[in-house]
Amino acid sequence: ALEAITIVGAAVCESDEGCDMYAHDAQKVLELVSGLLPADPAAPVPETSVPFEQLAAATARVSLAIGGAYPDVVGPHAALLLPHLLCRIGRDADVAVTEVPDDGRDVGIDGDDDGPHGMTFRVPGGGGLRRITMDAEAVLGKAASARALHDLAEGLAGAFGPHAGTCIDVLLPQVQFAYSSEVRSTSAAALAAAFETACAAAAGPGGDAHL
Repeated sequence: ALEAITIVGAAVCESDEGCDMYAHDAQKVLELVSGLLPADPAAPVPETSVPFEQLAAATARVSLAIGGAYPDVVGPHAALLLPHLLCRIGRDADVAVTEVPDDGRDVGIDGDDDGPHGMTFRVPGGGGLRRITMDAEAVLGKAASARALHDLAEGLAGAFGPHAGTCIDVLLPQVQFAYSSEVRSTSAAALAAAFETACAAAAGPGGDAHL
């Protein structure tokens, strides 16, 4: 239901009149989302609650739909969600590469020895076998959170500017994340959006006071 109402709302907001009509419902959605977020950004959302990715995506869709016209509605809820997004974007993926015996085992994903998040590969030039393991959930969370942050920033435009510096600091290292092209691409897109909001804020009333 949360996904449906925000998708329908985005469609309704293709006209100015529709955006005005949706604003009240959008505020109720944002209040619901904010109420489900744990107080500690590092704490997981309870299993009985809506998954965090859906909460973040719903807020992002609302931001894209009405953030520009109603920054006072979206902005406070975006500020509550942002620490959770940044925590997940900056989360350590626990990547480790170790040598393993070259005992004839197959290369590739090896669920028996490496677990569901491991892979064995052969180093070219007679370098033997290596095993790489990582927290796949953390990697997926990085990409999903960066995507949501991008949409928050794009929807709010200059109103997101006060948060741009903090976001840039967290996103910049992820652009060089070696183990996932999706993390790199979503982080780069979010980084560009955050920079644009900083520029928009600097060009608006108050200028540098927003940066």
